[in-house]
Amino acid sequence: GSNLKFASDQIFTPVYVKDLCDVVEKIIDKNYSGVFHVASCKPTSHYDTAMRINKFFGLDREIEECSIDSFVMLEKRPKKINFDISKYKELTGFRERDIEEFLGRIKI
Repeated sequence: GSNLKFASDQIFTPVYVKDLCDVVEKIIDKNYSGVFHVASCKPTSHYDTAMRINKFFGLDREIEECSIDSFVMLEKRPKKINFDISKYKELTGFRERDIEEFLGRIKI
């Protein structure tokens, strides 16, 4: 019954677990080397993600926008935690997708 609070000022890049498995498989099969950042979705905030989930599933939840700094945590959290996947994109042609594409796969 209480409002849900999500940070709008922390940017991250979610990854769909099947995409992660596909990436690892491709890296092994193609014998790529180095460090690869993996992300499926375009950079987004937790607030934007929550709003999109709420809308996609037709939920009627009250969602409040706040700062990541408003949460009480032992350590300060960075505002930008998104990955640069350009190396992997260049090698494979992989593209980020909108979160709705993944939500459609889990919709009941």
